[in-house]
Amino acid sequence: MDALQKKTIKKDVRPGFKYVMLALICLIYFTVYGFSGASISTLFTTIAPDLGWNEYQTSAIWGAIPLGLMCFTLISGMLLDRFRTKVLMAISVFVGAVAVFGRGITDNFTAFYVFMFLAGLSQAISFPGNIKVITTWFEKKELFRANGFLLSSGHMGMLIGYNLTFPICDAVGGWHIMYRIVGGFILVIAVLWLILARDKRADEVVLNRELSADIEKVSIRQNLKLIFSTRDAWLIFIAEFILVGAVQTYMGFAPTVMLDVAGSTPRLAALIASMGSLGSMIGYAVLPVISDKVGRKKPFVWPAMIASVVLRILALQSGNLTAAGASLFFGALMDGWAVTGPRTMLQELPQIAGVRSGTAIGILNTFSRAAAALFPMIYAFLAGALSSHKNALSCVFALVLISAVLMSMVKERRPQAK
Repeated sequence: MDALQKKTIKKDVRPGFKYVMLALICLIYFTVYGFSGASISTLFTTIAPDLGWNEYQTSAIWGAIPLGLMCFTLISGMLLDRFRTKVLMAISVFVGAVAVFGRGITDNFTAFYVFMFLAGLSQAISFPGNIKVITTWFEKKELFRANGFLLSSGHMGMLIGYNLTFPICDAVGGWHIMYRIVGGFILVIAVLWLILARDKRADEVVLNRELSADIEKVSIRQNLKLIFSTRDAWLIFIAEFILVGAVQTYMGFAPTVMLDVAGSTPRLAALIASMGSLGSMIGYAVLPVISDKVGRKKPFVWPAMIASVVLRILALQSGNLTAAGASLFFGALMDGWAVTGPRTMLQELPQIAGVRSGTAIGILNTFSRAAAALFPMIYAFLAGALSSHKNALSCVFALVLISAVLMSMVKERRPQAK
């Protein structure tokens, strides 16, 4: 028995295995979310004429992913706090493989819509699942950095998707074949996950001990009650709602608004807008390292939100291509603190920690996806009322200042003394 216990302990405490888990979820995020999402956005100009879609059908197809995500993300988060993360994430990646492969085998609008909806279902599981893995395997001082690498991997997938989708399609013989290949690759990732991934018990999670979290399993209803009765959780939920709604709207309409800049063309406008993805990718990888060395998050998060507002609005109002590109790059660079901060500080609340992170992130994602659907409508209303696209988008992003105020009110937690 002693030998068996020693063997188990040795297996449980391999310090470097957390980086294997981080690499796996980054690979999932890179492929299933980043590349797959950016590639379909890039290919709409080809797929819609090929399949004879009108504008309403194209919009419906694009909306199927956030609809699937919004419908299932809260349920998925609650399930992740009750059942094995390894199994649920395996299901998520397998569904993602089917969703992407399905794009390459159908020309039917209804079937294509179903496959896009399944992509949203896959993300509804993997988004809170990825955060669950981070809170399970990393200490408090490492959360910011791990979240940054995860988000950076998604933006790297988006950059590759935006810039290499057409060359890949040309090389393999069309978008149908490309999606079959990518779907097969995601299936390989699912197999790798099943072989390599591991779960941890609640009493093995360092974060739970650092925050003196109550690791006793309770019902889903009790988990929800505890989270919704936490003041700081509500501050973060509302801040995230505004922030993500504004960022998603900005990403979607910035290329259109940039066409108004003197001397701009559709290709130049797209290039300027891509500076945001580049800035975000670098920010997610670099900025958390800086704040981790300081040992604080809050003093970086809300000022970064303010800086992001100023720089992104300057990009819209500058009237100069070079200034717009530089301002957008540095404004998006601030996402390394501004976007990563709320979810990281949510994970650090003692009422959540590693025990209820799945449910909490599920709630957070529900808020953010609802905002992603609402804020474009606010933008459209303001564009008509102000007769200016750049002023409307500037007003929408200025709402992030409210998020900055809310995050400045959140109490930052520090590890308990051992």
